[in-house]
Amino acid sequence: MRRQMAAKLADAPVPAEITGDFAEALHQPDASFDAVVFTQVLCTVGDPDRALGEARRVLRPGGRLIVLEHIRGSGSLARWQDRLTPLWSRLIPGCHLGRDTAAAIKRAGFTIHRSELFDPFPRGVPARPMPQAIAVPAP
Repeated sequence: MRRQMAAKLADAPVPAEITGDFAEALHQPDASFDAVVFTQVLCTVGDPDRALGEARRVLRPGGRLIVLEHIRGSGSLARWQDRLTPLWSRLIPGCHLGRDTAAAIKRAGFTIHRSELFDPFPRGVPARPMPQAIAVPAP
């Protein structure tokens, strides 16, 4: 994905750069971004709470956290996610199927402003459901 993004960087309508920072340790100044976007990242980072804390730190006042992730299902899907995660994490490096992303967002000091849950995959795919959400730092 990094190569694909780099190829499109020159055509970006706004200034943008790609860094090698880890989500849990951003080398960016406090309050320096209008938005932080996590797309299929929080399932694989080693410490999602720390990554979300860094997102909050670099957001300017009034900034937004935008999230598109798969999350823990409910009922039998959640049980299957628990069973499959050890194998799944090897097939898709580091991916944890059952993380409670909404709780992590709240623990990091955000308020979920808008969220829509959808299920884009067939029933046999355990990386679902997915929320698309916008959160803002809690006052």
